[in-house]
Amino acid sequence: MGQIIGGVLLVNGIKGLLDNYANRCVADDPVRNGIAILAGHLFDKRVPVSKVVDEVIRLGLTDPLIPTNERRTHESQKRGLDKVLLRAKSSLCN
Repeated sequence: MGQIIGGVLLVNGIKGLLDNYANRCVADDPVRNGIAILAGHLFDKRVPVSKVVDEVIRLGLTDPLIPTNERRTHESQKRGLDKVLLRAKSSLCN
């Protein structure tokens, strides 16, 4: 959608209005921001999901990345993180 609007604006002589659209999507959304921070720490590493949960906790990303009702046990934290990541994947900025 953002690309379509950007194309319409560009055709009408308005340049650069949506240049930072993807960056704003990340900065304005705590879940995407948390995923970006986590990805930066785990970039180019293959780790099991239990280690990913440990890293989420270590980085202080529990609030945006693990739902409150999924924080009781390590297994529920893995399940909660999985739900958040799948939801984020299905709603990527376009």
